[in-house]
Amino acid sequence: FERWAAVARPVEVIIAGDFLELESASEHPGARPRTIEQDLADGRAIMQRLLSLAPRITLREGNHSTRAARIVQHRVPSMASRFRSPLDDFAEMGVAVDTHTHSPTRRGNLLVLHGDEGFRGGNGGAMHSRKMLEMYAEPGATILYGHWHRTQHFVRPMELGNAEAYALPCMRSLNPGWLGAELSGWQQGWAAVTLCAGRRATVEVLRYESGK
Repeated sequence: FERWAAVARPVEVIIAGDFLELESASEHPGARPRTIEQDLADGRAIMQRLLSLAPRITLREGNHSTRAARIVQHRVPSMASRFRSPLDDFAEMGVAVDTHTHSPTRRGNLLVLHGDEGFRGGNGGAMHSRKMLEMYAEPGATILYGHWHRTQHFVRPMELGNAEAYALPCMRSLNPGWLGAELSGWQQGWAAVTLCAGRRATVEVLRYESGK
């Protein structure tokens, strides 16, 4: 991605949530023993590299970034109002942090979401891209989202212009230790989007195979 960005010079990088694994707040039995300070330090180091690649970085909230807050709310509710979100660190670095969980990040006719909206506590099913369109479709809109870590594409015909949704791959290790022997079935990659006024967003989903 860094090599591509050095040539393409994107005007903005939008991270569709879960920039941090936040393993320090994981309740998975195989999670590594880490502190939240270690997670944040790793995240800040990577974010600093991203900030050198584009003039604007936008970071959406995801279910991993709210892990610690949910644990505090559940176990020590009296401290919840004093809890500092991990995303505050990135806001202080100049990152535009979007915590409007159920409202898309909008750039013209492009809508970006994390991908667990409407599915929290449940499962999106085999055709989550179709369900995303049921919730967010607008004539001529293109919806991009992550969370599921595998590509999927669905088009909804609309009288004033079809709407389409893309589930994107992820930029993370595919078989983290907390999965144990289970295979994730995830895919690695990202999407490059070209926006032109009055035209549909052009989306190119770029996948890595064997780390390349």
